[in-house]
Amino acid sequence: MDLTFCGIGAWPDDFFAGVISLLQDDEFLGLEESWQITYFINGNWEELSSTQRLELRAVLVTAFAKYKDLTGAFVTAEILGERYGDEAALNDLIQLGRTTPPEARPYVPHGLEWLVTVSNRQDLRDVVVRELQVLARDETEDVRKEAAISLRKIGVALRG
Repeated sequence: MDLTFCGIGAWPDDFFAGVISLLQDDEFLGLEESWQITYFINGNWEELSSTQRLELRAVLVTAFAKYKDLTGAFVTAEILGERYGDEAALNDLIQLGRTTPPEARPYVPHGLEWLVTVSNRQDLRDVVVRELQVLARDETEDVRKEAAISLRKIGVALRG
């Protein structure tokens, strides 16, 4: 079942503050189903104000690797790449790809793949390709595998 706020314009401030609080709560993020909050955010993106989106970005990045079920990291990477799709999102994803624990890093290529899909800026697209090529040589097998898949999806041959 999907819960949406269709048509209300923007999330009420107290509700938004509650969502932010949950994303900052390690105990909540340690719950098996905590990832669904990112799914909810993604499904209700149009209802967020620009101010709320700005505040949410840093909180999502901080929560990225903390979900018990790392589907939260997957959806967060998607939000960063697709919904933000800008240079700051690219920088966030690059940083996550370099600093996140190995179990969460395989989700970074998915966000980069989305960024290439939505961006009209060739300079950003070029950086994404280079970063995916770096990740395709990562020490962690799952990261290498996911980066190679993302490169194929965006039509780029893997360099040796």
